[in-house]
Amino acid sequence: MKPSTLNERHRPGEQELRELAALLRSQPRSRAELRELTGLGPGKLGQYLSLEQVGEVCGHCDN
Repeated sequence: MKPSTLNERHRPGEQELRELAALLRSQPRSRAELRELTGLGPGKLGQYLSLEQVGEVCGHCDN
């Protein structure tokens, strides 16, 4: 298995989480706005928002 494939498997949705975190930091937004801006469906958006802190998940990401 390629290392990149392994990394992707352990960090699903990393790019989506980065984008969501950036939007949440920029200003308060409704779920409807977040769905429209990110293209995430209601289920996945709900899962991401239910994380204790999106920043914790992306803490290793370069800003």
